[in-house]
Amino acid sequence: MSENPKEIVLNEVNFTLPVKRFLIEFSERKQKEMSVTREFVLRFIFLSEACTPADITEFFGFTFKEAKYVLKSLEESSYIKWVNDSVSLTDYAKNNFIAKEDKDMPRFFEVSDDTRNIGFELSGYNILTIPKSEQNNKLSIDLKVSNENYIDMAEKARKAFSQQYYEFTNNIIKLGGDRELYKINHVEPKTDSLFTFKTEVSLDEPSYRNVFLTFDDERVYDLDTEGRISGIINDSWEKPKPLNIHRLNTGLQIFIKETKNTLLANYLRDGVFSVTQLMKDFATSNIKQDVDTQLIIGNLYTKENRIKIKALLEYAGKTSLSRPKRMFWTVDPEGKQWGHTSSIMDLVKTFVNYIDGDLNNLNLLLNTGANNQELFYQYKDSYRSAFYTIESTRNSFINEATEFVVIPGLFAAGIFHLDGVNDSRMPVPIGMITVNPEQVEMITEKFNEWLDKPNTLN
Repeated sequence: MSENPKEIVLNEVNFTLPVKRFLIEFSERKQKEMSVTREFVLRFIFLSEACTPADITEFFGFTFKEAKYVLKSLEESSYIKWVNDSVSLTDYAKNNFIAKEDKDMPRFFEVSDDTRNIGFELSGYNILTIPKSEQNNKLSIDLKVSNENYIDMAEKARKAFSQQYYEFTNNIIKLGGDRELYKINHVEPKTDSLFTFKTEVSLDEPSYRNVFLTFDDERVYDLDTEGRISGIINDSWEKPKPLNIHRLNTGLQIFIKETKNTLLANYLRDGVFSVTQLMKDFATSNIKQDVDTQLIIGNLYTKENRIKIKALLEYAGKTSLSRPKRMFWTVDPEGKQWGHTSSIMDLVKTFVNYIDGDLNNLNLLLNTGANNQELFYQYKDSYRSAFYTIESTRNSFINEATEFVVIPGLFAAGIFHLDGVNDSRMPVPIGMITVNPEQVEMITEKFNEWLDKPNTLN
């Protein structure tokens, strides 16, 4: 559920960004570690310009043997040189003193080589830490990036790594320390991978017409600073069906009548449905509901609705004498942005807990029409991980804007996907979930009548 109670979550969608991994060989300059004793002796010589070992032993309280050891180690590192019986800094050492907090401090660096296998998301070549291989979840929507981003990929990765080196070493792999990129020696394209993230699609007050997205992974916000990801997402939405307001209003009235949904009927006046008032009342919990029947907004598998469904099933399970054998879920997914999330699996698992029978009796009925079997097989390939039996229907139960889940004798859900009520034409699912025995029986009877018609299933 959204943290802001006046926001209404309509949908959850998983998106997948393409990622390319590169083997990058590079050299970096990093600060040499130096003991406190050596550093302070160097600073003393720097300030003195030239001094004798006796000066050092006297100032620091060293023995002659200790002073000899420190000076020998500094000479071997090319930091000091002998002039007769005195020592002074080499030019190399002098050039590596920097002013820090009003003090001159020695800072010496060494060059070392490193090799890393690094993933870049291909919309903007940002470095991402993700598993080396992530299986494509077919429920996700694959985001398409510009074809230009697949040209000269190694060079693009080289440039991006150079620009993001500090972020990579300090905030991603957290090496820390005073280091800098010296040069990139080699970049080699390696394996393809994926970055999958979940998105909530919501509406907010006052008009509930503005659709906005929230991401479950903070890294997406970093990628979206210029609106690039949001733009790619907007381009990826399924195109809605042609809008026919009269047909939609008629379909909604039929839906309310056929399901005897008195909660929604309260917002229907003279053939006009007040969706804005419904949204406001729903967001402020200003709708009186029964314990066994709940009005819902948003797809059934959103987090808030999954919680409500589970609570109702638990409530009904306490008094149910037997466990149902079958469950049906019917929907026309085209143009609704429906089911593109792993959350649908979570809801299916909840339903499975209340079905006493062969799991093959968990049925998904997809309305893809009589002549569009290609579309059906596309959907079937996507949803076969969630459902055990998937069939296509020639027509919808009640109409194409409706969605139903029926567990005979236990549970029923009826959703109407409103279109044309926000600026983005994002469908607004409204409806109810119920374990009221009379309402479940009534919906089940109508559903079975539709299912038994010879022209229902393909």
